[in-house]
Amino acid sequence: PFPHRLTDSKEDRKSHILLRGNPGNRGDEVPRRFVSFLSPQAAPFDAVGSGRGQLAARIVDPQNPLTARVIANRVWLRLMGASLAESPSDFGTRCPAPLQQALLDQMAIDLVRGGWSIKQLIRSITLSSTYQQRSLYREDAAQIDPTNSLYWRVNRRRRDFESLRDALLSVSGQLDEALYGKSEKITERPFSHRRSVYAYVDRQNLPNLFRSFDFASPDSHNPVRLYTSVPQQSLFLLNSDFVAELATELGNRARQTVNDPNEISSAVTQLYRQVLGSRPTDDDRKLMVDFLSRNNQGDGQPHASEVLERWIYGYGSFDLATKTLINFQRLPKFTGAAWQGSDALPDSNLGWSTLSVAGGHPGNDLQHAVSKRWIAPRDGKLRISGKLQHKQDAGDGVR
Repeated sequence: PFPHRLTDSKEDRKSHILLRGNPGNRGDEVPRRFVSFLSPQAAPFDAVGSGRGQLAARIVDPQNPLTARVIANRVWLRLMGASLAESPSDFGTRCPAPLQQALLDQMAIDLVRGGWSIKQLIRSITLSSTYQQRSLYREDAAQIDPTNSLYWRVNRRRRDFESLRDALLSVSGQLDEALYGKSEKITERPFSHRRSVYAYVDRQNLPNLFRSFDFASPDSHNPVRLYTSVPQQSLFLLNSDFVAELATELGNRARQTVNDPNEISSAVTQLYRQVLGSRPTDDDRKLMVDFLSRNNQGDGQPHASEVLERWIYGYGSFDLATKTLINFQRLPKFTGAAWQGSDALPDSNLGWSTLSVAGGHPGNDLQHAVSKRWIAPRDGKLRISGKLQHKQDAGDGVR
């Protein structure tokens, strides 16, 4: 493997106007120079290479204030949730002058003087009293500036899709923080646990999930991402298999942190700390404990065992004489897609024993027969139906 990179040619190359965009129909020669519309008096570039390097140097020249203003405005937009200029991509005559013109100019000057350090610019903004304000409403300020153009409070902002997904993975302990590597499809099983910045984006076939959460279209320029509230967003969080897997893992982690599985109050406290970063109030704790501890009296409400645990993935010894499974134990490792003995297959103790939602693989012998168990939430009659398939010729995985 090797990295692709762009290098400038040292040859003196001529550029021509391409009539009607046809490279085979060349017009007048165009000398290498800065954009004449922006700088009519600028001299042509030296005849070295393609001129791209000289163009880049002219763009970041300290005498050109536009570049520094655009960068400073974009950083401010990202941190504050609103742009100083009405359009982050249009600083021309079609865009009204920024209300905070002096602030924008000062940040642009500091950016250039600081060696174009984005980190230093971010530090100066985040350490300011403006950034550190609360988001509480003030009637006196709202009377003067109802749109908060003067930043008398912090604007509340919606989470974007990427940070929402990463937060779900983080609180459930499933976030893969590894750096670099290929992009991965995040909408297909087995669901990737990598950060959303590594999500695979197909410009020709953008998944509906991305569109539902206002992902910026990769086919056009998007200076500001729009935010909408549509039913598909709630339906994803309620019905997604990806979210269900993370919720199950979150419940498992909470249950493992308490000494007594029946001590639901401790599990509730742990869940609040892990998800919200705070302790539950007395009312919150009572509501959760009552919900999980409610005994079934024919009211149709879920039992604690139904909420906390339904399917168990494990293995045991299969007795051919009695046709029963004995010594049932849980499979210890969940990879994000399946339960198995450890990270690697085959495991040194459990062999190929693997179970997922839609399939699995038996162990090396009858002492490692994989099995799914389901805890009934209440007494009664029920029917579980399904279809077993054994597509491979080798082995006797289905008995």
